[in-house]
Amino acid sequence: MKLWKALAIGTFYFSATTAHADILFLNVNDSGREIDAAMKAAKARGEKLIVLPQPTDPVLFQKAKINLDEKMNIYRKCQDKGASDCSIERKNALAANREAKKYRTSISATSLKSELAKIKNSGTKLTSLVVSGHDGNGYFGGNNGELSERAIASAFAAQAPVGDGIRSMMLWGCYTANIGSLSSNWKKTLPNVELIAGYDGIAPLADKPANWQYLTDVLVKEKNLTAIKDANQLKKALNGLDGTNLLNASICVGDNFASHKLALNLRDAKNLCEGALAAVTPTYTCYLHAEPNCENPPANTGASELRTAYNKLQDARHCLELEENRPFEEVRRLPSPDTLIRLIHFKTVKANFMELNPDYLSSLNNLLKRVGAPEDLMWGDLEKMTRAEILNKLNKTNDYLSEKSSTPGPDYPEVSALVAGTRGLQRVLGDLLVPFAWVEPSADTNTPSMRVAGEKMSAKGIAKSREHYESGRASRDLNAKIESILQGQSKTYQAASAKKEEITKKLMSNDPNRTEQDVRVTFSDYSKATVEWRAIRAQELSKAKNQIQVAANELAKEPYENAEGKKAYNEALVNIVKRQTQPSEQVISGGFSVGDDDTGIIMGEGAMGDGIGMVPVQTNTPAPAPARPDR
Repeated sequence: MKLWKALAIGTFYFSATTAHADILFLNVNDSGREIDAAMKAAKARGEKLIVLPQPTDPVLFQKAKINLDEKMNIYRKCQDKGASDCSIERKNALAANREAKKYRTSISATSLKSELAKIKNSGTKLTSLVVSGHDGNGYFGGNNGELSERAIASAFAAQAPVGDGIRSMMLWGCYTANIGSLSSNWKKTLPNVELIAGYDGIAPLADKPANWQYLTDVLVKEKNLTAIKDANQLKKALNGLDGTNLLNASICVGDNFASHKLALNLRDAKNLCEGALAAVTPTYTCYLHAEPNCENPPANTGASELRTAYNKLQDARHCLELEENRPFEEVRRLPSPDTLIRLIHFKTVKANFMELNPDYLSSLNNLLKRVGAPEDLMWGDLEKMTRAEILNKLNKTNDYLSEKSSTPGPDYPEVSALVAGTRGLQRVLGDLLVPFAWVEPSADTNTPSMRVAGEKMSAKGIAKSREHYESGRASRDLNAKIESILQGQSKTYQAASAKKEEITKKLMSNDPNRTEQDVRVTFSDYSKATVEWRAIRAQELSKAKNQIQVAANELAKEPYENAEGKKAYNEALVNIVKRQTQPSEQVISGGFSVGDDDTGIIMGEGAMGDGIGMVPVQTNTPAPAPARPDR
C-alpha cells in the first residue's frame, strides 16, 4: 500500500458514528514503510489504523520523502565510511529535508492531547499503540516533532479512558525496549498494557524489510504472545517472529523480558548490575574529557568502542537507579546515556551548532579582539577541530577571562559578554547539553543556552551591561567622596555613623552565648540607630549640595578609555547627585529597607552582575542534580 493511502486512513475517526477498534500510530519520524506494516496488521486484525500526524499534502510529501530518503542514505554511507568531509552530502540532505518540511505537520504533547480528545469523542476504542522515531532514553524525536514517555502518559491520562483498552505498545526506535528503558520509562506509561515490543539495541533503518515484518507479525500475534507467562518460552516465541533473526528485537510480557541475549523476569534485573557501570566508565570518561588516545569520538558512529560502551550502558540503564543514594559528586561522575549518545554523534552535534548558529563564533572572535585576547584563543573551522582541541581552547579561554575579570576595567561589558558566550559554548560542545534532535543532521531546534548567550553578546546586550557596570562604578566613586565630605563637615554624623557601625558588628557577631532575646534587642537598637543615622545624613546631604556637585563634576572630567562607558558613567553621576541631595528620599520612616547598603551604592548586576569573580555563598542547601540535556 502506498504511504499516502495509509496516511489518509488517519482521518477515519473524525467521521465515525459507531464505536470500533483501532491501532494508533504516532509517526514521529516519517516512517512510511512501518505505517504500511502496521496497516497490514490492522487489516489482519479486522481493525483500522489511525496515523498521527498527517502531512498537509500526502502526494507531494511522498515525492519529497523519497528524495529525502535517497539523500539521507548517501549522507549516512559517507559517515559510515569514516570520510573526513561529508559536507556536500549533508548539504543535499538538509535541502531535501527542507523541501519535505513544507508538507509536514508536527506532533507534540499538546497536539497529541487534542487528537486523543477527538478519538475519545468519536467513540473509537484503541487496542494498540505504535510509536516510531529516534529514541533518546524515554523520548522519541524526529522530523515530525518530539514526544517523551511522560508526554504520552500525560496526554492519555488527560483524555481517560481513551487509553484504557490499549494492551500492547510497539516502540520502534533504537534501545526502546531494553531492560533499562522498560523499567525506567515505558512500563509506567499506560496502565493496562500487557505487551511491549521494540529493540534492545540499534534498530534498523525504516526501509529494512525485516523491520516491517517484525512489526506486522508481533501485532498480528499479540494475543498469543500475551498468553505466555514464562521468560524462556517468550524468548522462543520472539525468535520465531518474522524478521527477528536479523534484528536486535526484544519483547516484554508482564514482567517477563526476552531478547536474543537473555530471558529473565524484570524483578531479577538488578542481579545484572554488579560491575556493569564500571565496565563502561573508563571509555565514557576518556572520550568525554578527550584524554590521550580519546582525542575525538570515532568517525564510525555505528561500530566503535564508544558504541559498544553505549550498548552496555543501555543494557545497564536500570542499574543507574540503584546508585541514586550515593554522594552527589559520585553520582555526577556516573556515565550518562544521554551524554554518551551525543558524544557518539559529536561530529553531527558540531555541524548542527554551526548550521543553527552561523555567526556565533565570529561574534566571539570579534569580542576577543576587542579585549586584546591572544591570537591562539580565536576560533577557526570548528568542524575540523577535534574534541580535545575544542576543550583545550575552552579551558584556555576560561583561564584568560578569569584573569581578565579579576581587575574590571572599561572593557568589562565585553568581558562579561565573552564569559556568557564561552559558557554557552561550553554547555553545547563541552557538556553536550543539546536537544536530542542534534544527533541527526536535520536538526532545526536550537538550544536555549545559545539564545541566552547570543543576547548577552549582542550590541544591545553589551550596551545594557555597560550601563549597569558604569552605574555601579559611578555609585562607588561618588559615594566614597560623599562619605568623606559628610564625615569632614559634621561630628554629629561621625558619631551616628560610628554608633551604627558598632551595633552592626554586634549584630553580625558569632557570639555562641547570645540568646534570641539578645538578637532581638540588638536588632531593635540597629533599627533605631539606622533611622537616626538616616535622618542626620539627610540633613547633612542638604547642606553639602554644592560640595557634592563639585565632586561629581571632578569625577566627570576624569579621562576614561571608553567613550560609551564615559557617557554612561556621567549620566549615572547626574542621577546620583539628584537622588543624594533630596533628603525626603533618604529618610525611611520607622526603619530601614532590607538590602539597602546605607550609602546609596547601586548593587547587583552593575557591580559584577554576570557572576565574574564572585564567591558563592555557603549554605546548607543540597547540591542540585546534574542538568539533563535540553530536550
